[in-house]
Amino acid sequence: MRKRRQVINNKNTGFFLVKEDILPTAIKKTIKVNEMLKRGEASTINEAIASTGLSRSAYYKYKDSVFPFYEASLNKIVSISFMLDHKKGVLSNVLNIISADSANILTINQGLPLQGMANVTLSVETENMSIDLEALLDKLRVIDGVRRLEIVGQA
Repeated sequence: MRKRRQVINNKNTGFFLVKEDILPTAIKKTIKVNEMLKRGEASTINEAIASTGLSRSAYYKYKDSVFPFYEASLNKIVSISFMLDHKKGVLSNVLNIISADSANILTINQGLPLQGMANVTLSVETENMSIDLEALLDKLRVIDGVRRLEIVGQA
């Protein structure tokens, strides 16, 4: 019996979330150069790459392929799953934080509370947010009563 080889198209094979600590140095430096240019810490690409010690060829190789997670979520609908304590005001606090940062809540799905916990899934439109998604998630994680929070999907 012949074995079939699977051919993988090298172009646009998809997106992956990868922890920063396992990225190669060249990619980390490329991200830093892009951030420096956005913040105005460097006025030219040459200035930014010189300050990071990255080569021009490495920068141009990776510059259009790496970006922070929150940029991938701009103008998107993000589904966030929460495990919340079944206490008065916890869900309200979550919704108020999201609203205060100008995110648009599209759907709210809440399961029945079991053993003092409730599973809640929110669909949030990020287009008009006043902060980036990572900052919003950090704010939500520290709310008293939020036990777990994770992104379950993006559209």
